Amino acid sequence: MPAERRAPRRERPGPQALFTEVQWMRHPLLQGSLAVSALVSAAILAGLALRGAISPAALTGLAGGVLGLHLVLVLAFWFASMTTEVGADGLWITCLLPWSRHFTLEDLAEARPETYHPVREFGGWGYRVTWSGKRVYSVLGSRGVRLIFTDGREVMIGSRRPEELARAIGRVVCLRGRRRP
Repeated sequence: MPAERRAPRRERPGPQALFTEVQWMRHPLLQGSLAVSALVSAAILAGLALRGAISPAALTGLAGGVLGLHLVLVLAFWFASMTTEVGADGLWITCLLPWSRHFTLEDLAEARPETYHPVREFGGWGYRVTWSGKRVYSVLGSRGVRLIFTDGREVMIGSRRPEELARAIGRVVCLRGRRRP
């Protein structure tokens, strides 16, 4: 069985999980930058209207589209979350509705909590893959658990409770009769 696979949401550990964490993308800087972008867009549209460079009908449609897009983005980021669960069958990452990843941990060599630099190492937050093949699943922050597999693959899982996450992963590995990662 591969170490990582797409999985249906219904297979997640649920109440029998050894570790569960939900992280929301409700960062004030992110929400503020979207609000500033909406205000700048509104100011540009107002400037076009005052100069007569755009018809009132076109202005109405354009303003509705631009401000509507900003509203959708604000709401999308407000309700976006990442759920990390560790169960007897491995590690689950769930983001953006039914999108899930499952790590079986069979080939795990090491799981260590650490502070990392999301922008410098991975180019930002979210799901990222670097040129060297390293992956990250993170929402916000700079703490997480680095998983190193026996084939050399590396995966960083962002967490606000990285020590607990690493301990839960270690328990799963021990339950399977292997040494602690």
